[in-house]
Amino acid sequence: MDIVAVEYRGFVITHPAVSIRTAGATVQVASDHTHLLSRLLGQHVFEDPRGQERAIAKAKRYIDVILGDPLKNLRTGFVTPPVSKGSAA
Repeated sequence: MDIVAVEYRGFVITHPAVSIRTAGATVQVASDHTHLLSRLLGQHVFEDPRGQERAIAKAKRYIDVILGDPLKNLRTGFVTPPVSKGSAA
């Protein structure tokens, strides 16, 4: 069985080239960097019943959240927008 690897922000998302299961897909997230692995907080397998593309997208969204990319987090709806600390003059 061939394994496909997708590199994303220091992580590697792997999945089978051909899904064995007829419904759904599972991808795994790994990294050679221990400081990145510790940020996964045990969440390293992502599943989606609709296919591999959606499972990969879930893994990428989770990586964006744990690495704290505010622009991507705003677009995906994971955080609220920051409150302005200054007053408009």
